[in-house]
Amino acid sequence: KDCQLHPRPTTWPSNQAMLLADGHQLVFEEIQDWNMVELIVNGENIFHCNITDLDF
Repeated sequence: KDCQLHPRPTTWPSNQAMLLADGHQLVFEEIQDWNMVELIVNGENIFHCNITDLDF
């Protein structure tokens, strides 16, 4: 399934590389509310917010 995620190129590659190097698997899924950010670890939603609440 193709994801229409367009992260900021200045921050995402280093974050992605760090997570992958630490053995994490990244899965992007499209959700109903495009403004919502969710971080799910081992099936548990450990963080969520509106994307406009984040500082880049």
